[in-house]
Amino acid sequence: AISSQNPQSRTDRYFRNSALLIIALCELAHMIALPQPLLTAVLFILYATDLAALTANDYEESCRTKKQDMCDKEGLLLMQLRVANLLRSNGTSVEGLAPLEAATTPMMERMTTAPSLTTFTTSTTTTTTTTTYHDAAVPSEFMTCPMGEVCMRTESMSKCTYDDIVAEVTALVKSLPTECSADFCPQADFTGCALRMAGHDFMDYLPTYEKGGSDGCTDMLHHDNVGLSECLHTGEFNISLKMAWDKFCTVVSVADFVVIAAEAVMIFTRNIYLGEFPGRKEIDFKSQFKYGRTTATECDFAAHLLPNPEKSCGDVERVFVNNLGLTWRQSAALMGVHSLGRASISNSGYEGWWSTPENSRRFNNNYFVSMLAKGWFKNQSVAGNPNKNQWNIGDSNHDVSKNGLEMMLNSDLCLVFTEDKDGNEQLDASLDQCCTWPFAADVLTAIDTYHDGMYCGVDISEGSNHSHWRNPFTMDDLVVFREQRAACCNGDSKHKDCGSVTHPAGPAAQDVHDFATDELLWLEVFAESWAIVTSNGFNNLKPLEDCPPPPFEEVAYPSQVMLCTAGEAALTTEHMTNCMYDDIVESVQSLMEGLPANCDADSCPQADFAGCALRMAGHDLMDFNGNGEGKGGSDACTDMDDGDNQGLPECLFRGEFDGLVSLNDAYQLFC
Repeated sequence: AISSQNPQSRTDRYFRNSALLIIALCELAHMIALPQPLLTAVLFILYATDLAALTANDYEESCRTKKQDMCDKEGLLLMQLRVANLLRSNGTSVEGLAPLEAATTPMMERMTTAPSLTTFTTSTTTTTTTTTYHDAAVPSEFMTCPMGEVCMRTESMSKCTYDDIVAEVTALVKSLPTECSADFCPQADFTGCALRMAGHDFMDYLPTYEKGGSDGCTDMLHHDNVGLSECLHTGEFNISLKMAWDKFCTVVSVADFVVIAAEAVMIFTRNIYLGEFPGRKEIDFKSQFKYGRTTATECDFAAHLLPNPEKSCGDVERVFVNNLGLTWRQSAALMGVHSLGRASISNSGYEGWWSTPENSRRFNNNYFVSMLAKGWFKNQSVAGNPNKNQWNIGDSNHDVSKNGLEMMLNSDLCLVFTEDKDGNEQLDASLDQCCTWPFAADVLTAIDTYHDGMYCGVDISEGSNHSHWRNPFTMDDLVVFREQRAACCNGDSKHKDCGSVTHPAGPAAQDVHDFATDELLWLEVFAESWAIVTSNGFNNLKPLEDCPPPPFEEVAYPSQVMLCTAGEAALTTEHMTNCMYDDIVESVQSLMEGLPANCDADSCPQADFAGCALRMAGHDLMDFNGNGEGKGGSDACTDMDDGDNQGLPECLFRGEFDGLVSLNDAYQLFC
């Protein structure tokens, strides 16, 4: 009777699904001759874990358009398969499941592409994969605010607030040791985690439903998100992003903060790089940042939409191109986030740096250079897990003890290389062994500009012993071809190549080549891509507002703030020539001329500044008391804290137009 009810609430659904579960188990018990005591024990375990309450979420999203009885039928089948696999994984003999597995396979395939609370335990004749089921834990549950009520949507944000957040996050990273060795590089680990947090947040965007995106919500208990809690709130190296957010938690949403924190670590690590190469370009996120993201409190579907590196460029296309709305060129640029941090078995199941440890705390184009200036071979079943396969550096001279284990994932190298020469078979580290490497002459600009002339661990710069490797490829010189292959592929000159060496056929092969040879181009496309993916799902984001004027002193007179940097300020002018007068006029005029000359309905900087300067003199002379006291007048003294004088500090000493000019700039020449 209960099983036939139409549930109207979560409680109704719980009892109804419990009844369905009992029916399913009875049918299953008959199918596999399950002893009644064991059936009772299984029922107890399932109730204890509240599994029945999750059942509807397993299939209701994909059954949304079907009749209820069809959903019930699918739900029963899925419950039976789940319980059968639970028994089998615990050593119970389970026979006669072939028809059940055949019936549920298409349902599971369909559900793994749709929003869902859980994945399913699947079984074939060759492999068995078990997934842990759990309730989602989302950032809003633990990002509590010690200052008051948590801000769920940022209503207002100035450029100064953005700078303050960046400064707080930067201070956290600066507190970490700068040491960076093969096994220990705290700044790389923390910045990589912060960037991964933002990425896992925006990669769950579903354009069909306009759900997900940078909403500060992802399932923190999902296996793809292992390790994120440490840098977000529990603490990694004794710091967490929450320590910075706590100072803004009443006015800035977690959703906006996560994006800014990621931008902060990219800015910080870019500046580390610029310390060594000061002539290269800074990165600017503030000018394009927009605020107003609302923190979501539920996102059951989120983590299951993340790309699986094992699925190579198929999943890059599904997530980056189809869901996030990027081109292949933009997708490749965005993958440059792998410049920071590393993979660890304890988090993702993979192991190693995407570059050298030192470069892994520098936001630069070394990720793209490494794809082309180094060789890569397959490392299958990482740490004994057949579901984790990666690519390890193949350079014959690579010293793991000094430079650490460098690796790439299918989803990295597939952008450039394919298994076959025609580009029809995407790269897959789980398949037969092959090595990725490009012919040296095709990547010389990247090698010379960004890699010190090093190619697969060999110096091929002009004048070196291997400078002849710089010559274009010809079929007549197969000796050089084999020498280069040996250098890139673990010393094996006969190693099988992945696809074409001279004409790689990956979907973004040319784009990766462009980014490896021109870092400025990559930064431009990256900024464009970043703006898109962090804005998906939000139609009313706003640009940052100008900084509010600093609060006035309790009483601030010009003499208190117009301090003379050259020495003691003159309180009375004892002597002045015509020439000095002209010099003062000229210095003020030069300030005016430095302002934009445009003048339209909304903006006329020269008029604003001139008006403010004249208003300053007027407010000074208009306080003259003519009743015999003789006080006031043009004595450069007025209460700058008075409401009538609002705006005067900007042109007098603080600086107007974002601090560009002030009368104080001219005064300092004569003070």
